[in-house]
Amino acid sequence: MFQHNLANLTVQDFQQAIVRLIDLHQQGLNESFNKLVEIQIRQIVRAAKQQGQSLEATLQTLDRFYQEGIMGDIDAGSQARSDVMGAWRYQLERLWNEEG
Repeated sequence: MFQHNLANLTVQDFQQAIVRLIDLHQQGLNESFNKLVEIQIRQIVRAAKQQGQSLEATLQTLDRFYQEGIMGDIDAGSQARSDVMGAWRYQLERLWNEEG
């Protein structure tokens, strides 16, 4: 993440921020982020199972959260929401049977 006051932002500041982001990417920030995401999804799976929810019920809950704007951008189009829900489905199906 790069945060800077727009009124004081210079070309040099912006270029340095890009260089730092590229450096983080090259150091494997994506892998760290992906591991963090997987940990969070595993927690969602465990919580859903503790509540006795099925995979389909969990997906329906997530979809409702997106429709109500609790998660994601309520103004996102149907294609964007469909893409996000497809990613959720993939990850939940992948991890559902691994978590007790």
